[in-house]
Amino acid sequence: MKADKRLVEIQGTMLHTLNHAVSLVMLSVTLIAAGLSCAEESTDADDSREAESSAESQAEEKAENTPDNWKAERAKLKKDIKEIARKQAEKTITKRKVAKKLDFQWPVEKPTRPAEEIKKEISQQVEKKVDEKYPLSQMKEFRKEAKKKYPLLDKGDRTSFTIRGGKGRGAHVKNEPFHKKSSRRVHIGSQWLLRDDLPPEIEARFYPSVNKKFRSDYVRRNKRQYKARRKNYAEQIRNRLARKKFKEANYIYDETRQKWVSKVALLKRAVRHFREKRTEKLLPKIEQRVFTNNGYKKKQGEWKPAGILDKLKEAGKSLSGDAKDTSPSEEEMPEGIRAVPSDDQESSKNKPEQSESGEAKAEKPPSQPDLYDEDQ
Repeated sequence: MKADKRLVEIQGTMLHTLNHAVSLVMLSVTLIAAGLSCAEESTDADDSREAESSAESQAEEKAENTPDNWKAERAKLKKDIKEIARKQAEKTITKRKVAKKLDFQWPVEKPTRPAEEIKKEISQQVEKKVDEKYPLSQMKEFRKEAKKKYPLLDKGDRTSFTIRGGKGRGAHVKNEPFHKKSSRRVHIGSQWLLRDDLPPEIEARFYPSVNKKFRSDYVRRNKRQYKARRKNYAEQIRNRLARKKFKEANYIYDETRQKWVSKVALLKRAVRHFREKRTEKLLPKIEQRVFTNNGYKKKQGEWKPAGILDKLKEAGKSLSGDAKDTSPSEEEMPEGIRAVPSDDQESSKNKPEQSESGEAKAEKPPSQPDLYDEDQ
């Protein structure tokens, strides 16, 4: 009996010791879990601060490099825009369409002869025809005509003329002989005439220096007129021959450049012109689309990247119509967590109940759980 009693006591002691050890183990586990939770929160906070610091550094670096970066990007976009417009213009403005607009046959005929060869042939024919109608030898005759028109009289040669408008004594000289002259007077017939009374053309009959000037002026004037007639005639012949010969060789006259060019060359020039016009027309629309799609905004006539505030505004506009209440409902809450009641609900809960007489009933204190009751 004593042995059995002793055994029971030993077993009770061991059970008490075991319960105490289990309590210590559970306490240690709780403390370790709490420590891990704190460490995890501390790590998250450190990671958050590190991320914020990294973001700030990147933002600063981006701010320093942004001007060069976006300007280089904008330059590339402008180049791409021009290339897009050029390709669209090439696709729209074809050589065949331009040829039709110029009333050319398709395919456009190539020249059958070199332009220089045609020009040389025309020049030879023009020179021949001009010489036939206006020979250069005719210009030699102008000196003879000048000598006949402005004779230089010798002593004894007879002459006739009128001075002072035919008024006064000795105004009319009719077939009178020339005797002599001085620097101021001329002796003709039976009278002396003042040199100042003689018209320049009559004065040239008696004074060699005046006579030479009149003859030279006459020759020069008539040569100039004769050359002009030759030139005008040559131009007429050249135009007539050019129209015939250049057209036969598939050339056309370019009004803008005022010269004969091949149809192929004119077509090429016209295609380039129409494509440039088309490109200029397309550029504004393409520029608007490309820059907008790449996050640029036009400010004071210049395309620049949209700022942070601009992007936020755009994001706000896109989300304003689709925004919904994303706060979790009580059903979505994890077990053991309840949603915070609204101000109206909270105020209604905290408002004391009133009796039928209108007096507020005494508020019943909430029941406190028994922290030591294992069933709680």
